[in-house]
Amino acid sequence: MHCAAYLGDVTSLHAVLSMLSAQDCLECLKGSTPTPLHVAASQGRIESVRVILEYVPEPKKQNELLETTDEEKRRPLDLVSPYRNDIMEMLKIQSSKGTVYTYFYIVNDYFFCIQLGWY
Repeated sequence: MHCAAYLGDVTSLHAVLSMLSAQDCLECLKGSTPTPLHVAASQGRIESVRVILEYVPEPKKQNELLETTDEEKRRPLDLVSPYRNDIMEMLKIQSSKGTVYTYFYIVNDYFFCIQLGWY
C-alpha cells in the first residue's frame, strides 16, 4: 500500500482497501509508520489521500488516522508542502466540538502555522 500511495496508484489502493472491513482498513492503515497516508501526503498525491480517507468514513476513526504520528512525531498534515492547501484542507481535523483547520504559509522566508476553528 505504501508504494501505491507513493506513486499515486489509486487503482491499487482501491483494490487492497476494498477487500477490508472498515475496522481492518483502519488497522491496516495505522499498522506501520509512516502510514500510507503519511506517504501520500508527503508526496502531494491528492487522489491517494482522498481514497485512503474514503475507506475510513467515520469522523472519529478518521481523526485517529489523521493524528497518527511517524517515528519523528509528525502527523500526515505536518508532511504536506506549504503550497498544497488542497491536501491540507482534506487533512483537516474534525474534533467532537467543531472543526479546526491548520494552514501553513511562508512570508519573507519565515514559516508560519495558524489554526482556525469554531465550536
